[in-house]
Amino acid sequence: MEKDTRINSLFGETIYCTNVENDNQIIAKHIESFVKEKPGRTAATTDVKGNTMFTDLEEAKDNLHKDKKYSVLFIKLKKCILEFMTAKGYNPDKFDVHITKAWATYTVKDQHIASHKHTASHFSFVYYVRNNDMGNIRFEKELAAQTGLFIPPTDQYIVDWNQFNFSSYIIPVRTNN
Repeated sequence: MEKDTRINSLFGETIYCTNVENDNQIIAKHIESFVKEKPGRTAATTDVKGNTMFTDLEEAKDNLHKDKKYSVLFIKLKKCILEFMTAKGYNPDKFDVHITKAWATYTVKDQHIASHKHTASHFSFVYYVRNNDMGNIRFEKELAAQTGLFIPPTDQYIVDWNQFNFSSYIIPVRTNN
């Protein structure tokens, strides 16, 4: 496994964190050619059709994994996926890694990406081309899925936060992570 690899369990799911060494200058320059900083609290992203105010796209651009500029990075990411499968005890020779979507998000300090789900994926990953202390990644779990009741995840309803009722978890991130 890569240096500084961590595997954790979160909400009953396995989270694999690692550092992937890559020359991000070409990637960053390319991304910044079609997606720009967006004012406000929500980041600009290229996976949502109609988000053209801060991008040079008329449609969603969610196929970065097919662009030759990213080929070295995606080869490394596929290797990480196979290392993750191996760490979980699976035979990596029996699996093909197929990436279906990959898009860019331009986030500045104090912005966030709207909460969303990757329902069409077996695995999802995030790669930080340039983090520069802009923030961390937050994973959320709907408490209704745990209890069958809608209980807002606030101190008003939960007086003893513990491993059974927490609704979000923040993981520190950095460039190449």
